[in-house]
Amino acid sequence: MENTNHPNIKVIFPLDSLSMTEHWEWALSHAKGEWQIFVGQDDGLQPYFFQLADKLTNMAREKKIRSITSARAYFFWKGCQYAYGDIAVGYSAMNEIKVENFNYQIFKTILG
Repeated sequence: MENTNHPNIKVIFPLDSLSMTEHWEWALSHAKGEWQIFVGQDDGLQPYFFQLADKLTNMAREKKIRSITSARAYFFWKGCQYAYGDIAVGYSAMNEIKVENFNYQIFKTILG
């Protein structure tokens, strides 16, 4: 595992084997601060993450928004072509920020 010295990052490991749900609950119980992000062992952050996070959390604070989400970006490392084909990177970024109604979005999610 790569080490990090960023003051906003804390890497933690549970002492016991946990189910996925228990693991997320355990991690959340150790979280501090106003905002948290969970980065799984197969996830990563773009180099501009902290600058964008500051911008989005400041905007959310002003608008009294309590949750931020985004579309997923994909990166496939060398050696995984057998599983994913010849796709190396799939990323769709837009210089656009939308504030959406939570109740409407959760309703769409529930209906699939």
